Amino acid sequence: MALKESSPWVRYYRKIDQLFKLDDDVKVVYEESEKIVIKVYVQGAVKAEAVSALLPEQKSFGNVTAYIEVIPSNDQQSMAQILRNAFSGNPALVEVVESSGGWGSFTYAVFSSRPAQYFADNLGDVRGNETCLLQDLAKEVLEPGKDILFCTEEVY
Repeated sequence: MALKESSPWVRYYRKIDQLFKLDDDVKVVYEESEKIVIKVYVQGAVKAEAVSALLPEQKSFGNVTAYIEVIPSNDQQSMAQILRNAFSGNPALVEVVESSGGWGSFTYAVFSSRPAQYFADNLGDVRGNETCLLQDLAKEVLEPGKDILFCTEEVY
């Protein structure tokens, strides 16, 4: 009997699958089409969040990258709810507005108009600070998806 050697990304999938094999709340699936995706289906949003925090979003094997997606199979939250939960108690986020119409559905994250200022080795500032709107920081830092728009509150 001849053994066939698996690629490193398939072995990586098998390792993840084996790690969670005894857990009835987790199912690991391997998909290979245009890209390699290891999908981890998890029962419950809290558990899914914990598993997501432990697994990398991607793993490189030379010139091949496997993407790991943790998907809660129930208790899925809308992007608006995720934003509300993530910024709960943080005055940077003023409100989250969901809107749908002829152009589609969008979530608007409305940030405080207070400017953000932080040290950034900026030679254009006498103290090396960078100043911007919180909305602009959110655009650069967060990866919420294409159906969300970042805004600044109106101040009169």
